[in-house]
Amino acid sequence: VSSSVSAGNNHYLPQSQSDHPLESQQTFENERQPFDIQTSKPEVQVAYTAPEVVNRNKRLFSTLIGHLGSAKKKLEADHENIQRQSSLMRSIAEKNTEEFKKLRLRKRKEYEFSVKKKRIEEKVSEIE
Repeated sequence: VSSSVSAGNNHYLPQSQSDHPLESQQTFENERQPFDIQTSKPEVQVAYTAPEVVNRNKRLFSTLIGHLGSAKKKLEADHENIQRQSSLMRSIAEKNTEEFKKLRLRKRKEYEFSVKKKRIEEKVSEIE
């Protein structure tokens, strides 16, 4: 087994402790390294710096920014409409509550009046 490792596959294993990849890099697993276009593959560099790609990226970015701006304006307008609608709903709910209280009070007074009227009619019928 050691002969196959030393024969041609030795680039997979560290030669010494200083060659160990975890010791040579002082980064953590959750730490992100920024993308560096200069250290990437040459064909990737050409792909990102080609004039057609640069123009396309600019066009896409400006379209995206325009869309986000219009969406923000629409959300702000919708927010104002929602605020106005919620205040109207609150005022309608308050009016409904007041009307319900007035109606209940009116019904109670009508009932009390009818009870008093019956008592008076009973007293009148007893007197006769």
